[in-house]
Amino acid sequence: MEDHQSRFINLELSSSLQVIEAGKLGGEKQYVLRRRDGQSWLPGQPWVKLGSGTELEYFRREFLAPELDRMVPYLWLIATPSAINVTPLHHQTARSREVLVTEHPGLHGVWYRDKIFIKPIPPYLLCGDFWEYIRRTDEAVFKSAAGFMRTYCHLIQYETDFRKAIGPELQLIPAIDGEAPTFDRFVAFMEQFQDLPDSALSPRYSYGFLRLSRLNYMALLVLGKLTYFHVYPRWKDYLSRFVAPFITLFAILATILNCMQVALAAKSLQPPESLDGDWPRFIDFCLWFPVAVIILITMLLIAMCTFLAVMVIKTRIAARRTLALMGKGFLNRKHVSITMHGNKQVNP
Repeated sequence: MEDHQSRFINLELSSSLQVIEAGKLGGEKQYVLRRRDGQSWLPGQPWVKLGSGTELEYFRREFLAPELDRMVPYLWLIATPSAINVTPLHHQTARSREVLVTEHPGLHGVWYRDKIFIKPIPPYLLCGDFWEYIRRTDEAVFKSAAGFMRTYCHLIQYETDFRKAIGPELQLIPAIDGEAPTFDRFVAFMEQFQDLPDSALSPRYSYGFLRLSRLNYMALLVLGKLTYFHVYPRWKDYLSRFVAPFITLFAILATILNCMQVALAAKSLQPPESLDGDWPRFIDFCLWFPVAVIILITMLLIAMCTFLAVMVIKTRIAARRTLALMGKGFLNRKHVSITMHGNKQVNP
């Protein structure tokens, strides 16, 4: 893989990996990754053994965000449709946002109130041979990883951003052989991703920063899920966010009913022959509107009780399924992944 004319990355910060052709399968060339220093694990991730056949599965978990990709056709309703809508790292402090390091690809560049989630750069992404390997073996992962790297072209705009990123608190940029790269070398490496068009990347990266509160509402409509990411530790906290809208709705309905009552009481003091014009229709409306309010409140209560019952049943089923698999010995680390709700999902 020394043909630099066709290489995606010509300037690399790390040369710890090499890609090797491993024969053909079904007429297609097969490739494997190897460490140049003879070690057997992926740089920065000793849980993943090179040559074990689990590398691509791991890379898919690390970079693909299928739920966001499904929501992309509708994201223009809740976010700026521009990939450059990514502000530098130092600007997060100016906006009173705390940078939270996350390894979840679906949370990278997502912010919620005074927090923003940023995924650090894995060491192997700084190696040119990794990009040759993933470009030849999994196009979806390649597009997602390249889009992820392009966001750092906007996150790290100044040396202030770079110093913050390599600092001990965040460590967003990995050290190479125990030493952090210099700012100018890092910029020279990142320039190879800067001009990539949206069409060459995963759909999610046609947008920049995304607001989690809006994603949660859209997930209910597009994905059929209660939330995109569950930031509430308890169901009580989750349900409490609906209290304010319900109180507002009830206050509006109560105000309308009181106004109707006052109007009808005032009209009752007048003689019956004065009931002309639109008053008969208004009286009919006043008779049926309270019935409609009662039906609405009843439906809301039924919906809430049904929701709580479904959540309890789903939690019980998931718990029993996990315990059954653990009892049979089918459950191990490879079958447990962190879902968008922060819970463990079993993948038998």
